[in-house]
Amino acid sequence: MKAQNKLVWILLAGIATAPTAFAKSKKADQQPAAPAADAGAPAAAPNSPSEKLDVSDLENKYWAPKDTDFSVVQNRTFTKEHKVFVSAQYGPDITGGNYLSGNQMAFSGNYFFNERYGAQLTYQHSFLNPNAAVGDLQGAGGKPNFGIMQNQYMVGFNWVPFYSKMSFLGKKILYFDMAITPTIGMTHYQQRVVTGDQSQDAFTYGFDITQYYFFSSHWAFRFDYRNQWWNEKVVHNDTTGPGAGAPIKTNMDHEMIFLFGITYYFGFGH
Repeated sequence: MKAQNKLVWILLAGIATAPTAFAKSKKADQQPAAPAADAGAPAAAPNSPSEKLDVSDLENKYWAPKDTDFSVVQNRTFTKEHKVFVSAQYGPDITGGNYLSGNQMAFSGNYFFNERYGAQLTYQHSFLNPNAAVGDLQGAGGKPNFGIMQNQYMVGFNWVPFYSKMSFLGKKILYFDMAITPTIGMTHYQQRVVTGDQSQDAFTYGFDITQYYFFSSHWAFRFDYRNQWWNEKVVHNDTTGPGAGAPIKTNMDHEMIFLFGITYYFGFGH
């Protein structure tokens, strides 16, 4: 009886393991046989580590020695090189001396040799009159002595160190230049005298700061802040004392003028 039970357990164990052995045998039969090793072929080299990336070209392209000079280059839609600028402006004379107030009108012509340098010629006409202080003094019996600027002729050299672009309300790109211009010229003024005003001329030097806002292919807005210095010969304006027209002193006049206007520019020589 024991022998029969043992035989039954052996048969059950064989039935349980048969599917697994059959599956392994079938999988082995389906795999292709490995090719035979060629006795003459060299052995495969082991995997070598990754080679180091050569970035020398990138360094040469984007980095340079410390002593190399750099310059900023931008595409300019509105260029100044070899162009003539004609401007008309008007604005207040901020100082006008101690006894004057009013405005100035200016007409300027510029020629730019390149984007950085140019030349300027300006005619400026004054619209100045005695201010309220003169009226108060005359009402009290005083008669101040002063002259009135009439006009100027000035020449200057333009240097343009600043250039930029800006967005106007997100709708349009404006191009901006700022020029610094030392100037020299002549100022024509009148000495006020009761017997008749006397004309005088004085050498004048100045310093202008100009801003251009280019908004089309031929037009720009122009703002000028001008400082000018010249010597005024002051004389008696009435017949009391030493007499009308007699010299009193020489004043160094400083005019501060703010001008706003429009510029038309066009090509020349190209």
